[in-house]
Amino acid sequence: MNVLLPAPCTQIHVPLVLENPSTGTKCIVDAKVDTGSFATVIATATLKKLGLSPFTEDWVELANGEPALSQVCMCRVHLSEDQEMLDLPVYVMNSDNEQALIGMDILSLGDFSSTHVGRDDGSQWLRFEFYLKEQDWLV
Repeated sequence: MNVLLPAPCTQIHVPLVLENPSTGTKCIVDAKVDTGSFATVIATATLKKLGLSPFTEDWVELANGEPALSQVCMCRVHLSEDQEMLDLPVYVMNSDNEQALIGMDILSLGDFSSTHVGRDDGSQWLRFEFYLKEQDWLV
């Protein structure tokens, strides 16, 4: 994943392709890179759009420290145009906003960095790069 964003920016957002591994239904969502989240999180609206079925529920701690019960479902996450993808459990937040969070469950599987880039026209950009480490279990 290699994305160029206007700088300065305080949050890194990337387009993320999600897929229902059972049906092949796909959608693209805006995903915030969140190193404070232990897991990848999708919205209820995305769960419905993909037709995913939760297989369990789990208690999570929200950013404000409050506990919340979250549905958990299996989702295929496409991480690059080269078809790097993986199936992993994602947590569902009760929201109609389709923004997702990319958590440490994905980020810990690779190397990521963000660097400022200056262009000849004087504009400033932020480059976010993420590369999966070689894994035997990639889909």
